Amino acid sequence: MDVSIIIPVYKVEKYITRCIQSIMNQSCENIQIECIIIDDCTPDASIDIVNGVLSDYKGDVKFIILRHEKNSGLSAARNTGIKASTGRYLMFVDSDDYITDDAVSKLWNAHLTYQHAELIVATYYSVKDSCPFDNGIDKQTLVDGKRLRKMLMNYQVTCNACWRLIPRELIINNNLFFTPGLLYEDILWCHRLFALVESAVVLPDVVYYYENNPNSITNTTKEKAIRSVRSYAYNCDEMLKKPYKDVYVDHQLYVLTFLMRALDTRRDYKVRGEVSKKLNDVRFRLVRSTLSEGRLLLGLFFLITYQPLYSLFSCRWFRSHYYMLESFIRHRANFLDSIFHRNN
Repeated sequence: MDVSIIIPVYKVEKYITRCIQSIMNQSCENIQIECIIIDDCTPDASIDIVNGVLSDYKGDVKFIILRHEKNSGLSAARNTGIKASTGRYLMFVDSDDYITDDAVSKLWNAHLTYQHAELIVATYYSVKDSCPFDNGIDKQTLVDGKRLRKMLMNYQVTCNACWRLIPRELIINNNLFFTPGLLYEDILWCHRLFALVESAVVLPDVVYYYENNPNSITNTTKEKAIRSVRSYAYNCDEMLKKPYKDVYVDHQLYVLTFLMRALDTRRDYKVRGEVSKKLNDVRFRLVRSTLSEGRLLLGLFFLITYQPLYSLFSCRWFRSHYYMLESFIRHRANFLDSIFHRNN
């Protein structure tokens, strides 16, 4: 099998027909495709709809439906799909989204062109915003691992497991499974994946349609705020344990972005207790680890996560100008970093 498409299913009866039909529409010429659907004990009619859609299907994509004994979450469902897959390459699709008719063929052809590349990355179209994500690439481009990591840190490439083709062997050999029970699981998973990649192909093509499902777990409500803060804190803590040394300044600013989201959620929902303490520990680690690496300017900038600077930067005017300040700090810190390494 060439490509395994993994689709977890939970409470998506409104969207699942479109998703499955987009898999059925894939061109399978010279490509063997299997689609593994994981029923994560969905309480609605999603799986009945899947069975109905597939009942008359006579195409070349091989569909497999697996069922969890109990609801285990997106990460566990994806892990089940990874273990059951037989394809040399994996592709993740969320069941409320869908892919273009030529998604697999575009990714696969890029793989055939650059067979030594470990990762094929395309882009997506946001249904909510009615626009594609612009990764700044105007043609199929081979990049080394450092440039790929820098693109991730600078948001040219998103921290999402979807709209890319990933070698199954790379995942299995490095135990690169998703962390169960974690929100925003793709942040840490992509961070770990990109650390392993030495070369990748980046495409400007849209192969995926992202639907911002209002019932999605990523849409935080008050009761999910504590879990949200806990997940952000865990992600940041794990990333700080293994920073990208080759793009260190960009890496630390990347972590800061998610730390600020956690701080904002803690403030807005008045999260207290052990979760809040953990977030404080991560904040301290960000500042301490940055200063210990000799990045004084960067470390001082991170003090905006502490009072009274945090309250000041929470004001609308400062937040609207935050990225200008961050950009200035990024360029100055990278400039100082280049001088430091040149002199050493």
